[in-house]
Amino acid sequence: MKPFLLALKRGSGPAGLSAMAAVTSFAGTRLIRPLLTQSRNALEQWAREHQLRWIEDESNQDDAYDRNFLRLHILPRLQQRWPHFADATARSAALCAEQESLLDELLAEELSACITVNGTLALTPLVGMSEVRRAALLRRWLAKQNAPMPSRDGLERLWLEVAMAREDASPCLRFGEFEVRRYQDQLWWIKSVAGQRDAVLHWPRGQSSLVLPAELGIVRLQPGGELRMPREDERVSIRFTASGLLHIVGRNGGRKLKKIWQERNVPPWRRETTPLLFYGETLIAAAGVFVTRDGAAGEEPGVELVWDNIG
Repeated sequence: MKPFLLALKRGSGPAGLSAMAAVTSFAGTRLIRPLLTQSRNALEQWAREHQLRWIEDESNQDDAYDRNFLRLHILPRLQQRWPHFADATARSAALCAEQESLLDELLAEELSACITVNGTLALTPLVGMSEVRRAALLRRWLAKQNAPMPSRDGLERLWLEVAMAREDASPCLRFGEFEVRRYQDQLWWIKSVAGQRDAVLHWPRGQSSLVLPAELGIVRLQPGGELRMPREDERVSIRFTASGLLHIVGRNGGRKLKKIWQERNVPPWRRETTPLLFYGETLIAAAGVFVTRDGAAGEEPGVELVWDNIG
């Protein structure tokens, strides 16, 4: 009953008011809660009968917390006035859960058609929908990302400030450590990472791999690629930006890095977090994106720049 009332206080919809599921997916397996239907008194009595010991959270008596205020002051009065209030609340929560489950079922095919192979959400199908239907699909897409569910106002901001931002903008809405971005008429759920424009990481010879900042992962050079090996007089480094005109393998003429990113469909938020391999002051390659003519191995045995992005 307490979670239901807390959700009601927050103005939650059916998803927030739903009863906690007895079985849910969790970290590639199932999380099972077999004691959800048991009251605290029943559990405490069982624990005493079996001489179990437990730890009481010291904060449980602090009614500055909403959950404790409800448990200490509100729930006893509700139960005293209406002894079956808890059962009625549980039924309402179960009905909300049923309605959400039905919506999941009815919208599953439509949602699947809007989600790309990258897990992004295509915006074009949503534009002509009613606000209610669109909001339901947005919520379900966010749920697939394990995102914290936004309020009604937050969902409206997502649509107006991100999805409907002007065409030349790079809109972003933060959700804790993550962001919703728009790119190529799609919504992207990504982890927030600060740009590394000023970073220069020296990569000593013989070092098998290099750890990148901001949890961007690890880079390594492995045999069998199309990059030439560095010469003895060339210091190896990883950077995240480059100036001047660049000549890349497979394209005629020189282009600035910004133009290459655009041509290769690299999203704006990845343009200052994608590792660039330098030999001396010469750009050799961008991990997984391109190789410059100065970096091509030609007929010589080459290496590959591998980026293990574990962030």
